[in-house]
Amino acid sequence: ALGLRLQGAPACPSEAAIRRALLEVGDPAGESGALAALDVTLGGLRVQLTADDGRTSQRTLPASEDCAALAHAAAVTLAIWDSQLSPDARPVVLSLPEADELGIDVVSPRPARRLPPVTLGVSAGGAFAASGVGLAAELLATLGLRDQLIVATASLRFDGPHQATLATGTAVWSREVAGLGAAWQPAYGDFRLALGGEVLAGAIEVDGRSFAPGQDNTGFELGAALGPRLSWTRFRVTPFVGVQGITWFLGQQVHAQGTTATANLSSFELWAEMGCAFRL
Repeated sequence: ALGLRLQGAPACPSEAAIRRALLEVGDPAGESGALAALDVTLGGLRVQLTADDGRTSQRTLPASEDCAALAHAAAVTLAIWDSQLSPDARPVVLSLPEADELGIDVVSPRPARRLPPVTLGVSAGGAFAASGVGLAAELLATLGLRDQLIVATASLRFDGPHQATLATGTAVWSREVAGLGAAWQPAYGDFRLALGGEVLAGAIEVDGRSFAPGQDNTGFELGAALGPRLSWTRFRVTPFVGVQGITWFLGQQVHAQGTTATANLSSFELWAEMGCAFRL
């Protein structure tokens, strides 16, 4: 199960002893493809590691009747070389003082820059409100590991158009908002049920139609969203469905200039959506 492939291990230490020692020093599992060859010479135990690209490291360890100690020294040597061959995947498993004691040259690899785990998604559906049904569209991002129980979320949402009769015309409005929040996402086999909430802030655009002259305006909107999403996580592309309740806090109204006619914009909406997410 180790990333290293062992070849020609002697009786002392045996291949099994070296594998146990590799596990003890923390050389992680993987498929590095590096080939480790061990054989007994007049000078002691010769240890050699050959990478896929042909790079080779070799060292002769002093002979010892203590097979366990010799296996540990060989494992430490191989683990350090292995970490240098694949610095992005393998940590250095030995402190510098211990490496100096064994006489092993250690070149610390430059730490790899890692992006935080991000999942990006897109969804579309309907926004149901007292004023009727509008389009619900969302770009969403999740920051956190796939199997992490609580993750951070961010979204860009479009909601609308909705409309209401106003005096001699019609008021049509839509919202473009951004959201920040978090989600609790327990797993059930290949499925994950995420209960998330976000605070929303953005713009509301109102268009007056059939007025002379035409009227339109833009304002600020503030709200909150809460609801569950069910996703199937077997593949890297994850389909999901969800329902969200959205409350708008500001109680916005529109009125036609030059009249006393007013209309309340929807303060609560129920979103039904489906979409897919992609793990980067």
